[in-house]
Amino acid sequence: MDGDTGPPATNASQRRLPRPELLLRCGWVLMLTPAAAVVALGWSTTGLQRSDFANSRMDFWIYFHAVRSPNLYGYVFVNPLDGSPNPFKYPPFAAMMMTPLRWIAERPAEYLWTSLSAVAATLALYLVVRELVSNHGLSRAWVPWLVAAGLMTIPVVRTLQLGQINEFVAVLVAIDVVLVNRRSRWAGIGIGLAVALKLTPAVFIPVLLFNKSLRRSGWTASLTALGATALAFVARPGDSVRYWSAEVFATGRVDDLYMKMSGAFRRFTMWLPGPEVIGTALWLAVTVALVGLVLVASRRLVAEDRVPDLMVVTGVLACVIFPITWPHHMFFAIAAVLVVACRFRSRLGWAMATVGVIILLDPFERGDGPYFTALQGLYMLCFVLAVCAQAISGPRHSGPASSAETVGFEPTVSFPTHDFQSCRFGRSRTSPDVPDAGETVRRSAAHQRFR
Repeated sequence: MDGDTGPPATNASQRRLPRPELLLRCGWVLMLTPAAAVVALGWSTTGLQRSDFANSRMDFWIYFHAVRSPNLYGYVFVNPLDGSPNPFKYPPFAAMMMTPLRWIAERPAEYLWTSLSAVAATLALYLVVRELVSNHGLSRAWVPWLVAAGLMTIPVVRTLQLGQINEFVAVLVAIDVVLVNRRSRWAGIGIGLAVALKLTPAVFIPVLLFNKSLRRSGWTASLTALGATALAFVARPGDSVRYWSAEVFATGRVDDLYMKMSGAFRRFTMWLPGPEVIGTALWLAVTVALVGLVLVASRRLVAEDRVPDLMVVTGVLACVIFPITWPHHMFFAIAAVLVVACRFRSRLGWAMATVGVIILLDPFERGDGPYFTALQGLYMLCFVLAVCAQAISGPRHSGPASSAETVGFEPTVSFPTHDFQSCRFGRSRTSPDVPDAGETVRRSAAHQRFR
């Protein structure tokens, strides 16, 4: 413009790191800090030496001693802190995968388990958040910041405090969230292995089978789960027969259905007056209705290329409909907050996301009280209903939102490349001087966001 045909002279301000790239680099440092802090805390002393039950890594010690027992489901680990009995509660394939714990001493095993759990939590959150951010057309500069925030929520903190297996299950499902979204031939293996380790992810399989474009992933997940279970039958035949014939139906081994730390819908039905059969019937009816609702909504979400949203809704659905859901089970509730912020772009949507953040941080009860766990359960139920209702009744979209849709701005003016060099989102260009197709739209949107 005005005869200026060449690029402007380079000055100090133009050599500065673009703001989104600076946010990205700072975010990576911030993301690693919570994980490192958790590992350092876990390495400080052996869990069973603490007087605080919440930080005792009790579940890890159940695994550690149960896999050493010749009778896996007959062994009961007695908590030395409160004298409570704690049996092994997972399928035999999980015990088979924990076999290496037999060959490691107590303290190194605890250190290793805590470290790997923190790595798995970070990786699982990164994969899911990155896929959601990309699918909704947001800048990836926010990914590490969102992951860092997720690492500080109760589902992650409680899992690491108790030494739970959930982060390993979550990372297997998170890998499949990426693979299923990209229609990979390997999609379904992660979910299948997760189902063999813990039954909760089994709810993903009917959702995959219900949608034609995802059906191959559903069959892969089914065959993988069956193959892993058959392998466990060969390795531990007696334990396998006992688990699948009796233990899988004994919910009392997990805890009482009305326990104060459960966020499942089943807990709310236990509050009803009258015989327990009424609450059971209501729970079964709501479970069938919610599964049907998600199946119907899944067709629309897949058609809109919102597969990551569907995976998150399905993960939250599992927490709602299973008989008992502890705070450390609610991994996908973390991603649900991001889905709410992206799908409901209004003041109400941001208010819902803010409430979700507060509930998941649980600053008062820290995952060990009756009130915030009830709120977490209600939030997950409302999330499933809201997303499914919007998917079924809302306007049709052909695919993920563009950058202009993401920021709610339709640019009408083209800007020169050098005017917004400091506002780029770190995306590559085909030429240093001439923007590629759509580059002007992205820069204009970035200008409105960061100015």
